[in-house]
Amino acid sequence: METFALSTHYKETWDKIKYLYGDTFTFWESLKLGGIGSPRLILINSTDEETQKLINRTNASKNCNIQLLKNGFLIRFRSKNDEYGIGINFSEIKVLKISRFKEDESLEDARIATFFIKPDQKIDLIVRRFELNRFNRFIENFLSKKDFDIIKNT
Repeated sequence: METFALSTHYKETWDKIKYLYGDTFTFWESLKLGGIGSPRLILINSTDEETQKLINRTNASKNCNIQLLKNGFLIRFRSKNDEYGIGINFSEIKVLKISRFKEDESLEDARIATFFIKPDQKIDLIVRRFELNRFNRFIENFLSKKDFDIIKNT
């Protein structure tokens, strides 16, 4: 798991992302797959200190989405006026746990998706109720066939 500043040094950054997490899908590949992005999620927590500082750096919404790559994915989010990406290789993920989010009443019926990444790292994303079906399809289409467990607690 590594955090990238996507707003600066664009070519060098994407060369490193492609090397570590695989190339992006072409337009036609993306079309055949039915899209390669997740619905809009909320990034709330990361055990990586650098990423957590970026999450806490702004009072704006913590909206993010997952962009699928060939060997992993990129969680894209904004902090202040800069765009960042958290690269995660599929082989790094141990478990994806999806459970009810009970900490905020304004997000009634929301789910929290926690990616447990080796070693002892995790990222928490909130899936809003109205995005839940799209997120479940995203998981089913792209992540269910990988080498990690998906635990759903309804």
